[in-house]
Amino acid sequence: MIIFGELIIKFHIMTTIIWTEALSVKIASIDEQHKKLIDLINDFYNNIITHSAQEMMSDVIKALKDYTLYHFTAEENYMRQYGYTGFPGHKKEHDYFVGK
Repeated sequence: MIIFGELIIKFHIMTTIIWTEALSVKIASIDEQHKKLIDLINDFYNNIITHSAQEMMSDVIKALKDYTLYHFTAEENYMRQYGYTGFPGHKKEHDYFVGK
């Protein structure tokens, strides 16, 4: 928070996401996809704070959207293949996210 006389400005500083082993699902290909998603999210954030041109932001958003859909498909295939009991709920979360 910054205070200028009677004017109070509140702001939130987001830091980039850093991969740690605590985020691992112990499936190498999925972990690599999660790392890629983190990189894309961080890239998106960096473009926001540097006020990148609209065209650049559009490219970053498209890459994030496309990779997220790719990742969700791969993750759902794994869950089906290995009979993950939480699949229906997780699939519902993916569908909700994509719908937003």
